[in-house]
Amino acid sequence: MYYCPDVSKDKAIGPAGRKVGTKSYVSVPITINNKTIGCINVHSNFIDPFNKDELTLLETVTDQIAIAINNAQHAEELKKSQLILSEKIDKLNKKQQLDAITNTILKSVHKSLNVKDIMEHSVNAITRHMPAVENIMIFLVEGDIAILQAHRGFPDWMVKRVREIPYGKGFTWKAISSG
Repeated sequence: MYYCPDVSKDKAIGPAGRKVGTKSYVSVPITINNKTIGCINVHSNFIDPFNKDELTLLETVTDQIAIAINNAQHAEELKKSQLILSEKIDKLNKKQQLDAITNTILKSVHKSLNVKDIMEHSVNAITRHMPAVENIMIFLVEGDIAILQAHRGFPDWMVKRVREIPYGKGFTWKAISSG
């Protein structure tokens, strides 16, 4: 995870991120089988808005998203993966936020094996249950390009500008490379 509590002290964020009003951000790599396949970027218009519990929550949610993607890519293993997810969810029921987000993601897995649907449900769940999240993007890696899969809160010009991010550019790749 790469957390920048104050972009005025950061060199990884690009001009588009600054222009859209980002004051802080978190970028969490999405990893499956020790391979980073993308990342979730959460932006805020406030300096240092995320506490340790929220950062841990984002990591946990990202882990759940990775599991959901893996399930979608490997439908024949879906029942086994759902059992593992259920066991993990039972252990994580301490947090009401996490429970709500995870249930939304699980519902998307049950409804569809479509990765795009899972991404959209994940974005909706995170923005609904984490008030500090004003903007969010989820990227998946295809070759040497991070491809935007789902987003909320960004203007159209920003979405068009970051739809495909070449290897090594910005904090998205910083998080993916840190995997």
